[in-house]
Amino acid sequence: MEALEERGTQAVVARDLAIEALKKELEMVEAEKAQLAGEIAGLSVARGDFENLQGKVESLGKDLEGAKVVEQLTVECALKALETADNLRKEADAKRESGASLKAQVDILTKRLEDAKAVGLAAAELYVGSFG
Repeated sequence: MEALEERGTQAVVARDLAIEALKKELEMVEAEKAQLAGEIAGLSVARGDFENLQGKVESLGKDLEGAKVVEQLTVECALKALETADNLRKEADAKRESGASLKAQVDILTKRLEDAKAVGLAAAELYVGSFG
């Protein structure tokens, strides 16, 4: 009977040891579960941040495309302004040259008028001198 009691005691001790080992393993699993739950929560926040940043990137991409269109239009306007300024400069140069040409013609005509006046006065003096 003692042998039976000892065997029963050993079985109870072995069972108690197995229960303690299982409790420790359960505690480790529970701790790992809590750690994984924390990591999942962190990953969920990170995913939300990632999606938010992805939306910002898309928005910035659209803004960049808009800025490129504005830049292109600005370049086109600047080129047209340069072309217009060049044409106006050429037109002003042509007007200056035309003005100088007209002044030269006026000077020549003024000289001819003075010469004609002098010839007319000389002819009138001769005509008047022939009567007298």
